[in-house]
Amino acid sequence: MNDTTQKWIEAAKLLGRDPAVSVECPVCGSAKLAVEDIPNPGNEMEFERYLRCPSCDAVNVMKMRKKSDE
Repeated sequence: MNDTTQKWIEAAKLLGRDPAVSVECPVCGSAKLAVEDIPNPGNEMEFERYLRCPSCDAVNVMKMRKKSDE
């Protein structure tokens, strides 16, 4: 596993727990990742969390499941 992949995994772990946490882009390191949650219209318990760098446009997407208490 290369260093960038490992950084994306670490970013996903942090932002999976708390989308408001500040995480540097794993690719360029010059900007904080922007987080956007997109609902899944076919399943109200699922959504996708987009992690996007405003500087280099790197993107990673996480499939998320809402907690039952939300």
